[in-house]
Amino acid sequence: MRVARTTIRRKLTAAIMLTSTTAVVLTGAVLVAREAISLRQLLATELSTRAGVLAANCTASLAFRNPEDATQVLAALRADPGVIAAALYDDRGRLFATYPEGAAPPLVPSTPGKPGQRSDRGRLAVVQAVVEGTQPLGTLFLATDLSELYQRVRVHSLFVALAVMGSISVAFGLSTWLQRRIAEPVRYLADAARAVSEHKDYGVRAKMVSDDEIGVLAEAFNVMLAEGASPREPPSSKPQTASSKRSRIRSRTTCGRPSGPSTASARRCSRTAARPLGKPERVTSIGCVAPRGRWVS
Repeated sequence: MRVARTTIRRKLTAAIMLTSTTAVVLTGAVLVAREAISLRQLLATELSTRAGVLAANCTASLAFRNPEDATQVLAALRADPGVIAAALYDDRGRLFATYPEGAAPPLVPSTPGKPGQRSDRGRLAVVQAVVEGTQPLGTLFLATDLSELYQRVRVHSLFVALAVMGSISVAFGLSTWLQRRIAEPVRYLADAARAVSEHKDYGVRAKMVSDDEIGVLAEAFNVMLAEGASPREPPSSKPQTASSKRSRIRSRTTCGRPSGPSTASARRCSRTAARPLGKPERVTSIGCVAPRGRWVS
């Protein structure tokens, strides 16, 4: 089964788009998460500040055991639509006043719990101790809905998603334009290789449009085609005989001076070399063998 081929242009575009899309999406996710954490921290800080103000206003109600006055203080929370419940407890942990009036568990807890922040059932709650100087008078419970936080996060996510889609579109346009500088030289080289393999056309040459590694490859490809198209002389298979070797050596060597000795001197060298070995002989400075006491000029 033959697998369908994909072009290098498509691979380059896919690689660029995958890289840019991954980077942009991760950046957008980090921005959304950071915004959600920041908004939650801001909301918790605002709620803690509001709980501190209410606790200071409820000290007299708890000190004089006046639930009606405490209920009126908590009723001021109607101006803040984000607050969904509030409760005031005495020093023994018993429910003293609530907002809305008459609220009961699970809207408000039966016992205040430890001071601090906690989140449950999609709401953020703050437990604040009510003190007069150093004397504890009771505890304040204040809860706010997280729907405002979620709404802000959704709006921020929408803007980030639009930015991501715009960035992906721009990246696709840039990748389509930039990949041509890489894909076009490769396509020219592939067309030349296809013409050679299918049509046996060794006169075709790859077009060189760049001086990078692809250009070097195209140049080497053209050199290979030129060498393949030029005729070559077959190597000689005739063995060299001993006589041919001696003739070649005799033609390259001379007896006498390098500039060329005289004919008479050459004959004397030949006769001397043909004599049988007798007394010690010595070699002259120009390389001819001669009897003792005689020098060949």
